[in-house]
Amino acid sequence: MLSVVVMVTIVLATLIGWGWRGRWRTRTALLPPRDIPHEALALEAFMQGNAYLAEEKFREATAAFHQARELDPKRAHVADRLAEVARRQHMVPATQPVTAHPRPSTGAPSEQTSGPVANRAADIIERHAVA
Repeated sequence: MLSVVVMVTIVLATLIGWGWRGRWRTRTALLPPRDIPHEALALEAFMQGNAYLAEEKFREATAAFHQARELDPKRAHVADRLAEVARRQHMVPATQPVTAHPRPSTGAPSEQTSGPVANRAADIIERHAVA
């Protein structure tokens, strides 16, 4: 009797382990590229373009969106994303950091150091010197 219980336990454990590994899933055959619908290929190119746009790879995003538009020209959102690429591409140079102009030297010893504390100390010294 004990051997039957052990065998049933082993079989159940094997079946559960088999299911966890995904072996019970239905296998789907891969379609050759000529059989994939144009809409699916266009969606894939569109998603790739979105990924490139998120990474700010504008040239690759533009190419992917153009491919999506060629594969499925009915989708208006592809043209919207191309406009978004153009808009973001023109905004990049405008968002470069602006360097501050150097302050004229007043000869105060605190200006020999750098940083916001030194600049604040120099401002206080200048105000007291004028007053």
